Amino acid sequence: MKKLFLTMLVLCAALCGVFGLAACGENPATVHEHSYGEWTLYTPATCTKAGEERRVCAEDGAYESRTVAKLAHTEVIDEAVPATCTAKGRTQGSHCSVCGTVIVAQTETDMLPHTRQDIPAVPATCTSKGKTKGVECSVCHTVLEQPTDTDMLQHQIVVQPAVQATCTSKGKTEGRYCSECNTVFAEQTDTDMLPHTRQDIPAVPATCTSKGKTKGGECSVCHTVLEQPTDTDMLQHQIVVQ
Repeated sequence: MKKLFLTMLVLCAALCGVFGLAACGENPATVHEHSYGEWTLYTPATCTKAGEERRVCAEDGAYESRTVAKLAHTEVIDEAVPATCTAKGRTQGSHCSVCGTVIVAQTETDMLPHTRQDIPAVPATCTSKGKTKGVECSVCHTVLEQPTDTDMLQHQIVVQPAVQATCTSKGKTEGRYCSECNTVFAEQTDTDMLPHTRQDIPAVPATCTSKGKTKGGECSVCHTVLEQPTDTDMLQHQIVVQ
């Protein structure tokens, strides 16, 4: 509407110049030169739209207008985002903090490649499975080559020989265990001592000069005395008269 009004004013002025003031419907006696005041802001400019200033004639209220240039955008930097091996990045961009207009568009950058590092192999034992060597990313730890299980090892069996019992000490049964993990497969247990093998301790006859001893008993294997001999009295002298 403002532009249409100004256009009509300009057209009217042109017709007055060509056909005279009467053609514009004005009385020559009432025509005057406008006395405009100072330019004043009518519509503020923004960063998306031009503004307008006007000055008004104090006598009849007629006015002139002129355009106020748009404001510059208030630029804010959109920081670049570095790419990683798990996410794309973005270039640096910018936008206007007032109206949100994108000044420099951000664009995506490709993800980085993974940084390979070995996952060490785990040796198998006789109690647990092992694992083959694998590969992972040293940055994000994504597994790139999955380790696989390896079979458990066989036990290393050690035989503990049986110990024969005697008449003075207990024996032991045979035992079996693994020398790697110490798992016991056959526990050694005690066996009872053997009985003594009895034999006589011969009696010693007494004499008229020494005591004797009764028959005793001992073990023929270990010689443990089982029945203690006892002393017998000396014999009387056999007196011979000459």
